Amino acid sequence: MSQKFSFEGIVNPQLKKIVPYLPGPMTKDIAAKYEMDPARVIKLSSNENPLGVPPLAKAKIIEMAGEASLYPDAEARELRGALAQYVNMRPENIVVGPGSSSLMMHIIEVFSSPGDGVVFTSPAFGSFYEEITLARGRTPVKVPLEENFDLDVAKLKKALTPRSRVVFITRPNNPTSKLVPLKDLREIMEAAAALKAVVVSDEAYVEFADPHTSALEFFYEMGEGINLLVTRTFSKAFGLADVRLGYCVGPAEAISFLTKAKPKWGTGMLAQSAGVAALKDKEHFQRTLEVVRKGREYLHRELGRLGLKMVDAPQGNYVTAKVSGYGYTGETFTEELCRRGGIMIRGDFHPEYVRISIGTMPQNEAVVKTVAEMLKDRKRR
Repeated sequence: MSQKFSFEGIVNPQLKKIVPYLPGPMTKDIAAKYEMDPARVIKLSSNENPLGVPPLAKAKIIEMAGEASLYPDAEARELRGALAQYVNMRPENIVVGPGSSSLMMHIIEVFSSPGDGVVFTSPAFGSFYEEITLARGRTPVKVPLEENFDLDVAKLKKALTPRSRVVFITRPNNPTSKLVPLKDLREIMEAAAALKAVVVSDEAYVEFADPHTSALEFFYEMGEGINLLVTRTFSKAFGLADVRLGYCVGPAEAISFLTKAKPKWGTGMLAQSAGVAALKDKEHFQRTLEVVRKGREYLHRELGRLGLKMVDAPQGNYVTAKVSGYGYTGETFTEELCRRGGIMIRGDFHPEYVRISIGTMPQNEAVVKTVAEMLKDRKRR
């Protein structure tokens, strides 16, 4: 070839607008940066399960390793059957994929066309919603949360237009840990339905929230004919983040379209079998919920006592704190906490706030101890 080929001229122009969502750093990277033993690092930056992989799922992954050369069940029948029992729906109301994030991409592809609007709140799930919207040639519509991180339903409804097709509501919200009430979600669904738009309740953290707060309640009440999809994951309460497994619950008609759009063998048998085993491991699941709820209460209370302004009513497996009152930005607070205690958190979503995942009680106590030292030194200056 006489001329060097360039992809610049043929790339989707929307991709040039994307600021990629940045996951938290890896433990080994932090250890190398601060020249510390990796065993000393406490990773509370990714909202992972503090108890790790469910024992039944771990045993199943080992058992299934010898079958990794075989194609998986493209319909994920056993997993969908187990999930149907778990969420009290039918298998035809469920589609699975490699993480709920992949299913969100397909939701945009299936239920909107290029140029249509995808509505979401901010801050919520980093820049991910915007990223997958732009990559698919749709128009992102960002609705800022209020100063206390509550959702102004009237403001969101005003953002809806005849070109709106998908509305993402994160429940509980990441990174704020607040939960949009079902009555507000119902109002949003009604407004969206009038414009032929679908509402997606992103419930990655709903297992940690108060009972009966899932949008699945609307299916039990109203049945099939609603404009609602619920996405969930095995990455959090079920401790399978690296396995990449998620699912979407919705009307059978919507699920049939999503099933056509997703990759035929998108979820391997190791993931499917691990998911079934994790659902059976009720002891690990209940212990996880207990550890998170106790740890969340402890961190919210003790960090508040130290003088940080805590975002109220946390419902996820993380808490959110305002640190600017002590002269920190979210990023400088994160940096110092890591340097002093080897504790990794997130402080890149807002200039004044940080998000701290719930760990084991010794890890939570280490957070409080290190923050106390930091704030005490700030007062001396």
